[in-house]
Amino acid sequence: MTSHVHVISNAFHNSYDSFRANKDSYRFLHLGQLSEMLNQVVRGHKAASPDCDGLLDWDMGAEDRSGLATILRMRWMTCDYGSTKYKLYQIVDTKAPGWKAANSNLGLQIGLSQTPLGNDGIRKILLSTNTPAPSRKALQKSSNPEQNYKEHATLRRSKAFIGFFVDLCLVM
Repeated sequence: MTSHVHVISNAFHNSYDSFRANKDSYRFLHLGQLSEMLNQVVRGHKAASPDCDGLLDWDMGAEDRSGLATILRMRWMTCDYGSTKYKLYQIVDTKAPGWKAANSNLGLQIGLSQTPLGNDGIRKILLSTNTPAPSRKALQKSSNPEQNYKEHATLRRSKAFIGFFVDLCLVM
């Protein structure tokens, strides 16, 4: 459990108001990942600081984002306990090595490919809902696995059709 304990300096507690603006916004979080995170963080805090009954809060200064995917950690406002960072999204399970796309980013790109709305349009919509929009670079990066996924699916269908056609010709 001690691997989840991080000491947070007093300077961090004093800069809390500077992160308040980020907390007045929305995020796309996977509920299963969030539930797992909260359970682990509360258990870790209880083990590390059994006498603390302070308030739990998001550590917005430690937030990492990739498109719609968010990585966050939590901290207690009354003690020096802070959790490790947790990925609050699921990744696309591809067999290829390297960077794995978040399901939400891939889903966004698939949806965008089916509509006349582009990357700039979705950024404007997200910003108008007070949700941090992915950067143009992140949107482009997440569209590459989506394109590879489409090409792979098309190739599988083509191979299946060719196999079916060959079998049909052999029967005749």
